[in-house]
Amino acid sequence: MAAGPKIAAVAAGQLPSTDLASAFDAAFLFCMVLEIIGIVLMLAVAEKEPSGESSGDVGIGI
Repeated sequence: MAAGPKIAAVAAGQLPSTDLASAFDAAFLFCMVLEIIGIVLMLAVAEKEPSGESSGDVGIGI
């Protein structure tokens, strides 16, 4: 038997929906901030020229 529906049924009675909505808002806001930071860092790195010379071969260092 799956525990998911049982856990949802128990939690539905213990957590007010307004608190649950606020928690989702906070979680999505946190993820949005992390995504924006990641995009800014990606753009900062993407504009730099690669350092050193490369033969064009891609290797995996183990």
